[in-house]
Amino acid sequence: HTSIVNNANFSPDGNTIVTASDDKTAKVWETKTGKLVSTLTGHTSGVNNANFSPDGNTIVTASFGITAKVWETKTGKLVSTLTG
Repeated sequence: HTSIVNNANFSPDGNTIVTASDDKTAKVWETKTGKLVSTLTGHTSGVNNANFSPDGNTIVTASFGITAKVWETKTGKLVSTLTG
């Protein structure tokens, strides 16, 4: 990240961490190695929260720009944007 990290959460299985930052991104990391898996980009404001779904297959990010985004955990692909 290039700015403040606002939030970090473990996946349900504990193998992955997602972090949310004021740099307008969320990042997915391998817990054991610290290796960056993917960078989730597309928010226009800082990301204040990121969390995994209960099954760990998706991540939701919330932005100060009044949007939330849903992502595939394994690929980092954007699934949908929620506005309002």
